[in-house]
Amino acid sequence: MTTRTDLRGAFTALVTPFRRDGAVDEAAFERLVERQLEAGIDGLVPCGTTGESPTLTGDERDRLIELTIHAARQRTGDGRTSVVAGTGTEAAVPGYTVAGKTGTAQKPDGHGGYSSSKFVASFVGMVPASNPRLVVAVAVDEPSAAIWGGVVAAPAFAEIAKFDLQYLEVPPDAPERNVLSASTP
Repeated sequence: MTTRTDLRGAFTALVTPFRRDGAVDEAAFERLVERQLEAGIDGLVPCGTTGESPTLTGDERDRLIELTIHAARQRTGDGRTSVVAGTGTEAAVPGYTVAGKTGTAQKPDGHGGYSSSKFVASFVGMVPASNPRLVVAVAVDEPSAAIWGGVVAAPAFAEIAKFDLQYLEVPPDAPERNVLSASTP
């Protein structure tokens, strides 16, 4: 993951189109991305609408991010179009850059397979990303409301990091903005 604090301009949160059978319509999504790139948009946010990310499987989300990054690279070739992606946006700490990784894992079912109803949600991050002073790992065993690390564990990371950064008197490294992103270069 690349953490950047210099993103500027207009960004489009892309709505994911679905077919009638409930599957992601990749062809329609690629057309939507292409239209945005043709219009000269500065950045794209795949899976970017409120509440949409939990409706996608991890593979679908990863595929949409991959398609977006590929299209941006193909179209501009120079990294001018940023792609803000990832599931850890709830880990943002105002004034600081954050680098981290979300995780969602199925637990073993005791019969040689994996449970379809028991999970571990996690987030591991470091802050400030430009010169790390703090590393925090959060794991939630069998979360009840949601199962995704970016939804369950990332907010806990943000609260812990915010408190600890103040306690340790770590100066902010990004006072104007805090964005988690994957860029196209």
